[in-house]
Amino acid sequence: MRKCLCFLVIASIISVSNVLAKSLYDGSMEELLFMEIPSIFTSTLKEQKATEAPSPVYVVTAAEIKKKGYYTLKDIMDDVPGFCDISDANENIVAVRGAFASTTNKILILINGHRMNDLNLGRWNVDQFLGIDAVERIEFIHGPGSALYGTGALLGVVNIITKEGKDVDGSYVRAKGGSFNNELNYTWGKKIDDLDAFFNFTFNDAVGAEIDSPAALNVVPAGVTQTDGKVYWNKYMKNWSALGSIRHNNTVLHVRRGHYRRATPRCPNGSYYDFDLEKWYPSYNEDDFYADLSVTIKLDDNKELVLNPSFHYFELKEQSWIGTYGANLLPPYGSRSGQFTEEVHSRMKIYFKEQVNDKLHLTIGYDGIYSDFQRSMGWTLTNGTNIALTPYYIDRGILFLNGIIGQAIYDASDIISVTAGLRYDDFAEQADSAVTPRLGFIIKPIDKLVLKVLYGKSYLAPQWAHQRSYSGNLTFKSNPDLKPEDLQAIDLIADYRMDKVNLWIDIFQNTVDNIISAKSVGGVQQYTNLGTSKYMGVEAGVKTDVIKKVNANVSASYVKDNGSDASFLTSNDDIKSISPLILRFSFEYNPIDKLSLVLWGRSYAEVYGYNPAAYDTTLGAYTGNTGKLDPWTAIDFTTNYKVNNDLDLQLQVLNIADTEYLVSDNASNRAPLPRYCRGYHVSVGYKF
Repeated sequence: MRKCLCFLVIASIISVSNVLAKSLYDGSMEELLFMEIPSIFTSTLKEQKATEAPSPVYVVTAAEIKKKGYYTLKDIMDDVPGFCDISDANENIVAVRGAFASTTNKILILINGHRMNDLNLGRWNVDQFLGIDAVERIEFIHGPGSALYGTGALLGVVNIITKEGKDVDGSYVRAKGGSFNNELNYTWGKKIDDLDAFFNFTFNDAVGAEIDSPAALNVVPAGVTQTDGKVYWNKYMKNWSALGSIRHNNTVLHVRRGHYRRATPRCPNGSYYDFDLEKWYPSYNEDDFYADLSVTIKLDDNKELVLNPSFHYFELKEQSWIGTYGANLLPPYGSRSGQFTEEVHSRMKIYFKEQVNDKLHLTIGYDGIYSDFQRSMGWTLTNGTNIALTPYYIDRGILFLNGIIGQAIYDASDIISVTAGLRYDDFAEQADSAVTPRLGFIIKPIDKLVLKVLYGKSYLAPQWAHQRSYSGNLTFKSNPDLKPEDLQAIDLIADYRMDKVNLWIDIFQNTVDNIISAKSVGGVQQYTNLGTSKYMGVEAGVKTDVIKKVNANVSASYVKDNGSDASFLTSNDDIKSISPLILRFSFEYNPIDKLSLVLWGRSYAEVYGYNPAAYDTTLGAYTGNTGKLDPWTAIDFTTNYKVNNDLDLQLQVLNIADTEYLVSDNASNRAPLPRYCRGYHVSVGYKF
């Protein structure tokens, strides 16, 4: 049934687009211009059109971001094909093509090519407020990225490209406020001769929403009565980000300082808590600072050397895990635990690039990270009367990672281009060395049609805390015998661009081995390799502006289990917590020159969940299903009006259907967080 539905959706998309192209455009086909193809850099470290990149690519521009009023990268990812909105009990995260875990360490996040993921657990929270007004575009690469970027680029790479001073040419101030969120942005940029400077500061204080959840879903300790509770949706307290860059000829310096704080949405053990009654607020706090310098040395017209040293400081203060460990339970339902971490990355990347001739482009590089864990400790709160810290230390020390990169792009003819790459990584004592290949064929059999045949591998090496946690009574125990996670992926892509219509389809198969997650061992969560997951699926879409004053973007994503043995992720051939079919849609109407109306959203099919009563303590996983969670649809709307060249206004309506979607059966489920009621925000921007 699902396959039939998926193929019907794809056939409908293609059929509708053909009808639009032939009959609905107000003008002759000869008058149409080719739809613009965005350029990207992330796929090969070489500027090229998205259609020529040997990767599954999706690009979101600054114009799209502004028109929809997005707050965070997570908001954007929910609307990108291939990603699926899910959550852990204490995190707001995403899955990629069916694969997920309880954190974001399987996706590598970059800002202007600078690595944002730490090496403690490999995380960078995608719901951080990084200053959306600073973004020029975001390049999403689905699938393996380790051949260029090393560990962490397991399921994909997301590169956030920020603006330059010349893009702003002055100052821009924007204030936004309303039901769930208050935000203030200041952006300044200027280019004078060969010097270009850019700066953005964003402050965000989000109260979010408190979503009522019934007592029947509350998992409580023995002897405690179930009560109604709340899920804290998007509660972010006084977040801010400052980001800047200076460019002079072939030298670029990027600097960022950020503060991130998020309330824990709910308790991992399936219970609820009352934020206002807590003496120690369950929250996730991170402060970081980085400086990234890139110097391009032109050796001659066809050769260049890129030197890219960087420095990154992380400070994590996490108190977001609420469990039921220990005899003394803090109100309302359990002990508290988390970690303190200070980590410094000193990194050097060196690339030599040569356009050997008209057909061959070579890249050879070195990528090294020297990571100093200055303080790394886990801790628990276990005293129910007088709160006391009980720290359990993780080893302090040095982690030195080294990678060697080689890549060749060969344009065999006007029809076929081949990209081959290989990376070797050494992890010292952290894990065995790894070799990750990639191979991509770009074929242009006819005008306007591009075919891609892609193969690649990627990996996530065990992180510092995975292997070096103190072996005593810590909430999460390390495992020195962990193996790296490994992905093998195949993609078959067709991209067809008729004048003002873009049709695309991507058929993929992914196999993830040695998935790292935590399972319960004697009441303590221990990191373990938990088996193999195999997924196959298809993504397809159409983007068109053939109707006068109307732009449309519609896509469908379908994924299914293909023989996984990781039972904590799948059951009865169904992927737990992941919707097998997601439809996404976006429509923009421009009735007059300065006014745009944008309606967009996503519709999820039914989802299998976890059954708390079917928890296998030996396996450390939920083995049963609660049945299918009901399908749901989320629809948002914005209207944008540019009063003049300096003043712009926006009204945003979130969840215009005003429906609360209780999509999670309890906190043990990793389905998306329950949906909020309708919300309104007003934004005012002024350039001077």
